[in-house]
Amino acid sequence: MGIHLCIGFHIKGTSKNFNPERYEKYSEILTKSYINSGKPQTVLKLFLEILTTGKCITDQLETFYFEEFDEVRLLKHPRLSEIIERFGVDTILIYTAILLKRRIIVYHHNISCLNEFVMSLPAFVAHRNIWNALYPFTENTEAELSAFKDSKYHILGSTDENIYSRTDLYDVYVNVPAAEVTVAPHAKESMTMTKTHKDIALFMVQLTEKKGFTERDIMQEITRKTKELIENLRILGKVGNGPLTLQLNQLREKDFSNTLEAFLLSLAQAENFVVID
Repeated sequence: MGIHLCIGFHIKGTSKNFNPERYEKYSEILTKSYINSGKPQTVLKLFLEILTTGKCITDQLETFYFEEFDEVRLLKHPRLSEIIERFGVDTILIYTAILLKRRIIVYHHNISCLNEFVMSLPAFVAHRNIWNALYPFTENTEAELSAFKDSKYHILGSTDENIYSRTDLYDVYVNVPAAEVTVAPHAKESMTMTKTHKDIALFMVQLTEKKGFTERDIMQEITRKTKELIENLRILGKVGNGPLTLQLNQLREKDFSNTLEAFLLSLAQAENFVVID
């Protein structure tokens, strides 16, 4: 009877930026190198090469370039059509919550599906970098969620359906399997839909019905529609040497409905306009 020795190992890394594709590939490179060489020095050598030059070549001639995995690349394969087809016109609630920098919690029991969904959300606001607000998987524990109690803007993913009860942590709750979007009671007023919202909702649904439209086409069309909204604010603003400003009196002179005016004001704040009363 033979004796088999099984040895396992782990490589653990931490990062200040969110880029799962980059670090998955990074870990794969280091893991393969250790398996082939059995020497921690080999792993250290590759780590230092990437740290100092942004690239490395393994003994097996496998290459890794740090810059290949930037945020722009992460947007190349969104699943916007799947999201819009699943939620229909209610997709506008998700879009608006992201656009206005609201707190969002996404639930799915399957962690892979959860990750794919959350990772697609930045494509709704491709003109803006929101990667630092994404947390695709969080444990429903006080120890972990306490870090978000004072957060003004985040997108959290969870596989625990009971997180629905944590209305103190979200303005909008997205239940992916049930295709339901819930607005928390305290956020209903700020998330009131207008005719503009309804038009955008129908526009997004129609995009998924266009033959030959790719995911990138859908993303670009939504971006174009978003920039039209922002451009309307720019017309009301003033461009000087400093940041873009929005005069409230100019907004009010347009005689918009109270709900639309509140939405445009929130959008201006989310886009870092300086609002002057």
